[in-house]
Amino acid sequence: MIDSIVKNPDLALQLRNNMIEATKDGGVVLFGLVINKPGDDSGGGQSYTAGEGTKFPNLAYARESLERFLADHPRVERWEIIESRDDAQGAEQFSAGEEGLAVAVVKLKDAP
Repeated sequence: MIDSIVKNPDLALQLRNNMIEATKDGGVVLFGLVINKPGDDSGGGQSYTAGEGTKFPNLAYARESLERFLADHPRVERWEIIESRDDAQGAEQFSAGEEGLAVAVVKLKDAP
């Protein structure tokens, strides 16, 4: 869940790129995603807490940006992004800054 440990979108894309590059040709990469609500204009999320006085950075969910990255990546053959949103009014959430979870399943090209 890269998006739950960084606040910089460029760093998150670099980490995802490193994961793709470290995977064998023809392999599959899974990215776990938290659907974080935007917190500021930099691409950061609202952050989350794990106890009083502790705040962790997170990245606002940006499906379009991730899809552009995957479409432009030379090793990516195809992908599927599956979302599960917490749409229930008044539903109890783990964090007020999250709307759900997603997973990106990325199939890499075979070596030429």
